[in-house]
Amino acid sequence: MFKPFKYIALFFLFLGLAGCGSQTSTTAQSTTPTPTTTPVLRFSDLISGPSIGLGDGKGSGVIVTLWGQLLGQGKISSAATINSNYKVFFTDSSGVKRQAAYIYYWKNADGKLPSGPANLYESHRMQEIAFSIPNSAMGLGKITVSVNGVVSNPLPFTVRAGKIFHVKSGGNDITGDGSWLNPWQTVAKAQSLMKLGTIVYLHDMIVGGATKRWAIYNNSGLKADTSNQLAYVAYPGSKVKLLGSNGVWMFRTTGIVTSKLSVYASNCDSVGANCLRKDSTGIAPSDWGRVIGNSITDQPNGCANSQSGAISGGVGRVEGAKIFGNYIHDYACPETSKFHHTTYMTIRAGTADPSIKPWEFGWNYLKNNHAKNGIHNYDKDTSGFETCGDLNANLKIHDNVIVNQAGAGISIISECGWTQDTYIYDNVLINVGLMSDVNCPFNCGPNGAAFTLGDSNYYGNIYLFNNTVYLWDQDNIPGTGTSAACASVIGAGDNIGIFFNDNVCFNNKESYFIGSGLRAGNKLNNFKGNHNVWYSPFAVSAIAIPPAWDASKITADPLMTVKGSQIVIGKGSPVIGKSKTTLKRDIYGQIRGRNSNIGAIQTP
Repeated sequence: MFKPFKYIALFFLFLGLAGCGSQTSTTAQSTTPTPTTTPVLRFSDLISGPSIGLGDGKGSGVIVTLWGQLLGQGKISSAATINSNYKVFFTDSSGVKRQAAYIYYWKNADGKLPSGPANLYESHRMQEIAFSIPNSAMGLGKITVSVNGVVSNPLPFTVRAGKIFHVKSGGNDITGDGSWLNPWQTVAKAQSLMKLGTIVYLHDMIVGGATKRWAIYNNSGLKADTSNQLAYVAYPGSKVKLLGSNGVWMFRTTGIVTSKLSVYASNCDSVGANCLRKDSTGIAPSDWGRVIGNSITDQPNGCANSQSGAISGGVGRVEGAKIFGNYIHDYACPETSKFHHTTYMTIRAGTADPSIKPWEFGWNYLKNNHAKNGIHNYDKDTSGFETCGDLNANLKIHDNVIVNQAGAGISIISECGWTQDTYIYDNVLINVGLMSDVNCPFNCGPNGAAFTLGDSNYYGNIYLFNNTVYLWDQDNIPGTGTSAACASVIGAGDNIGIFFNDNVCFNNKESYFIGSGLRAGNKLNNFKGNHNVWYSPFAVSAIAIPPAWDASKITADPLMTVKGSQIVIGKGSPVIGKSKTTLKRDIYGQIRGRNSNIGAIQTP
């Protein structure tokens, strides 16, 4: 069911004027910056908290971690340099602008202490800043940073009441009170005294154990939301290691923030056998919670193998959840079941499936993962009456880097009745659509696509724009047929509308660009779009044929070079200046300007 094409232009205009952190324009304070020097803040871990009560003798209120780009590019080397050239400000609800109470670090987000474990510099060229909120008036304020006098876009932060607790391996659950000087020893003790709005800082420690079912399990029943979230955060300079079949799980509890945790979660041995338990999840999100800046992988000599994922949630755990800046790497094993995914979001709840606010995936880095499908969104009714839930607003998946991924890089599949529109933009996918579940005996499904779009009664539209795909289906997966493509549509329905604009599809083998598979029928006519790059080195091919519906297609070599997990656009590339969208920033934070590039990457 296609909606009028004019809505695409309206959506692009909306992104240019409002948008999320990745699209917000910035204004210089004292100079007109060039596109490569204007700093941008992308996201933070905490969005609210008290401005007093930290107790560490350095800061005042909660420690907020910021992630952004063009924030110094690794040139910050000392506290003196930070103080003179790099500043963090908080403007409170009364309009008073104060400098950070204390800056703990300002550095490349390379996954090395004192910053968190997510290596977003390798994937997104990101920097990371941790600072303490100064003593400020209650209410909604904003955070900005200044780099050599040039001021970034703002991020919102609300000062509110709440408790700040500390947990240290040398603490005491009997005599401690959770303060800096008298901390607790265990997370369980902190959880037993949690109230709405509590922030718990974890210091150097190992939580859980290799044979534990959960490292952190919260069943306090507290119903937090975006105004009073509960948080587990690694204190600056600390490595917090979570071990277990499951890293972070909760029951009857909402509004949980997990930030900068190193999660090692798996339930089987290194080949997916001899499983200790049936369940394994790295981090379960929560309704109105945030999963920010964590690292998730298998336990040493372990393998995650169940029906979940490194980040996975269903009803009661996904509404309004933000999943930003996580590093999921070397997760699962080639033998991991097709039912286990790298990430997995669903609304399955039988006949009571609700209509909920959507989750959001942004700025995540997925690398070398064997579990099927990178960012996987799927709904299928478990009652047999096809009364699936629904998302009541647009779903956004943007600014993710996915490298060496089994199964599709990004998949959106509804088997019974989603109606929302989905926007997939500014993502970089490198070598995706690889083999998954090498022992799969039947109904293994198509794995070879970069994007898998499923329609068994999906009544919304899917908009894919400014994505860059470099290689798919390099394993030549048997049985996938035309579904091994840059974008593939599957499913028995025929309602979905797919708008494919300003993307780059580059493959070095003879393969389909647009395909269909697994009960798809005749749905290739559901695609529309323009200004895409379709490149294959085979000038004459029976299958590597750019679609006829792209009237302004480009088939020349886009001159892309892969350097690690980043892509560089070469001089003279046909993608330069040809995009028709109005996104303000590319995946690396560079300002696009009026004549931006096709794909996710802008040239400096």
